[in-house]
Amino acid sequence: NYGSTLFVSAPGSNIISAYPGGYYAELSGTSFSAPMVAAEAALLRSLKTSGWKNSIAAGVDNINALNPAYIGQLGTGRINLLKALQ
Repeated sequence: NYGSTLFVSAPGSNIISAYPGGYYAELSGTSFSAPMVAAEAALLRSLKTSGWKNSIAAGVDNINALNPAYIGQLGTGRINLLKALQ
């Protein structure tokens, strides 16, 4: 997803995931992005009683140079859990 109301972005292309039959496959889609953002938010919320949303926004990687056609539509940037925890 993209747009002016987006808060943060997460990887959604070329994600290695479990695949039926005991295999792994490289897949793409927002179905892979949303759980990453939700997991980061849940972890930060469990560690901080306040300011956790600001930690998410402060701990992102600027990806404008990688996606020039979407500047201003990918939120504050791509999530980076390590940065958000610092």
